[in-house]
Amino acid sequence: MKTLLTASAAAVALFAAAPAFAGAGQLEASYGQLDVPFGDLDVLTIGGAATTEIASGWNVQGDVAVKRLSDDGDAFQYTDAALHVFNRTDAYTAGVYVDTTDMSGMSAWGLGVEGAYNLDKVTFDGALGYNSIEIFGNDLDGWNVSAGATFFATDNLAFGADLGRMEVEDLELNTWSLSAEWKPEAAPVSFFVQYNDKSLEDFGGDDITTWTLGARWTFGSDSLKSRVRSGASLKGGVNFSEVLFGAII
Repeated sequence: MKTLLTASAAAVALFAAAPAFAGAGQLEASYGQLDVPFGDLDVLTIGGAATTEIASGWNVQGDVAVKRLSDDGDAFQYTDAALHVFNRTDAYTAGVYVDTTDMSGMSAWGLGVEGAYNLDKVTFDGALGYNSIEIFGNDLDGWNVSAGATFFATDNLAFGADLGRMEVEDLELNTWSLSAEWKPEAAPVSFFVQYNDKSLEDFGGDDITTWTLGARWTFGSDSLKSRVRSGASLKGGVNFSEVLFGAII
């Protein structure tokens, strides 16, 4: 737990200092509704990411998100944080990541490899990683794999699709999402919508669905396309947040 808190604090500190030193990054806020077996939960998220070059071609990115979930006056919150070290060229990105999730009674960390490849109008990305989850004193270990693609209809209109799978002990989780984002040409703010589906055991299992609406303020990138290809765009792998409302509920 102490290691997790230290890693989270480091990522939060990097994010807080981002505008002063980072080459690029973004701040975002969103509202979503999570459909779980016993009803709907409201989800408010505030977060962001920042990246800077540390050597020729080598970069570091930190990201953090604080999420608050509520239902009829009851609420709790948790924090996701991650750190990425990677090499980037105009054609590809390749690196490693470590992520953490901290909340009351539960915590997790993960590490793995990740990368992206750019075509003219499409960027493909993927990750493969290891996960360790502590739930009320029980330790669970597993792995995850994810893949995605972002299609740019224009430099400032993007559509995305992602697939992910996590296996932790006897739990098998599949997740997929679709998203769209638009940025006005002269504005630093973009607007996005996302739909996410999580299912246990197989795609015909219990489904947890989420839709999200939000806005991002970007610095250091003049378009959505340049943010994805040269900004703080790395996503890491499937983390504990993906299984929270699949494995726990």
